[in-house]
Amino acid sequence: MNKHLVFKANAIFWGVALLAIGVGAILCASGIIPGSIYLVLMTALFAAIFIRSLIGFHFVPMLISAAHLVHLYRGVIGIPSQLPSWMMIVASVIIGVGLELIFSGLKKRIKAANKAKYITDNNCDQPKSATNNFGNGNGVYSDSVMGSNFHIENGFGEQTRYIRSTEFTNGHIENGFGNLTVYFQDVTMPNGNANLSIENGFGHMNVYIPSGWSITMTEDNGMGQIVRHGNPSTDPDAPRLNLHIENGMGCVELYFT
Repeated sequence: MNKHLVFKANAIFWGVALLAIGVGAILCASGIIPGSIYLVLMTALFAAIFIRSLIGFHFVPMLISAAHLVHLYRGVIGIPSQLPSWMMIVASVIIGVGLELIFSGLKKRIKAANKAKYITDNNCDQPKSATNNFGNGNGVYSDSVMGSNFHIENGFGEQTRYIRSTEFTNGHIENGFGNLTVYFQDVTMPNGNANLSIENGFGHMNVYIPSGWSITMTEDNGMGQIVRHGNPSTDPDAPRLNLHIENGMGCVELYFT
């Protein structure tokens, strides 16, 4: 499935889930729906979030949903009343972040294997920079990316990547909660234009773009920041980068150097 469509589908899923939780809580607190119905609705919702997160190895939302389920059934399970609900939620977040860090290498290997299987099953040509794009099997990325198409992904860690390509056509950069810096160095566009999509969630991203390129940019910004430093070329004959940025609550900084 197209990476952009997956991102949109995930955003819709989490958006609907959060709306359902909020609306359900309001309706229950106002007495419009009985507590028993609210319990069934929230159980189904948090169970769905748990399963969805488990499939994608997203430990933080998985454990948060588990903590909510424990809270809903704390009387049945026998959780002591002295243990506040907020402490369970905070503990689930901390444990989830720890698991994300521990299993980050495994998640990268699974994604690389799925990508390789997709390419094989669909008889697609492997990008020349496949090793750079998807790691070396140990969850460790080299710093350089080459080839006409590339995909850079960062979760919770910190990365610095260098794009070196004489045939740049399409690129995708994705950052979750971490810090990612990308430099375009020794890059040429054989067709005179190329496409670059950037997706940033809660993290911080720095992208260094040659000032000799002209830019056509579209933005989909949530509660974060998209900051430009310097200016791209205004020459109509300059190589053109078609740039699309989707930013959640993080910060994307563009440097034209």
